[in-house]
Amino acid sequence: MRDAGCLKLDVAQYFDDDRGFFTEAYTKGRLEEVGFPEIVQVNVSKSCKNTIRGLHFNTKYPQAKMLRVLQGDILDIVVDLRVGSPDYLRVQTYRLNSPENCLLVPAGYAHGFWALKETMLLYGCSDYYDSANDSGLSLTDPKFEFPWRGIFDTNVHTTTQKDLDWPLYKSSKQHFGYLPNDRFGCDAF
Repeated sequence: MRDAGCLKLDVAQYFDDDRGFFTEAYTKGRLEEVGFPEIVQVNVSKSCKNTIRGLHFNTKYPQAKMLRVLQGDILDIVVDLRVGSPDYLRVQTYRLNSPENCLLVPAGYAHGFWALKETMLLYGCSDYYDSANDSGLSLTDPKFEFPWRGIFDTNVHTTTQKDLDWPLYKSSKQHFGYLPNDRFGCDAF
């Protein structure tokens, strides 16, 4: 994995037995070790099988995210929108189906996921949600090789009209800068 990209991190404390499992949901020191910014908001989402959420980003207050699947199975999809990054506009997909690990996504990425079965997702964010500056990538934008490309069907996949209506991405519209020495940082333009 490249230094400027996402980081899949095994959870330090995970105990599984006949009763179920116990794990730490968040450990400040562990995230500080890898340079992840402070978490200021924690969210939980529940999604039905074949739900596609995203791909969202905030133009004014970009959020780094720590994602953990508590139950279920997802394909987590991220696109680096940091101009100058070696991964600029690259679609990256991560399969998450266990609370034993988490995915750390830097600020300046569009983020979304495809629930492969009913899923409960926990995610912490480095900044508060700001609806006035919410933006996203069109789920059907031909510029990107999303995993549902060629099979997306609103009769099969559940999503929102908002996620379908995001405009096609224009590379001339620069959203974020890239700071190679700050793994989880970015400057908003």
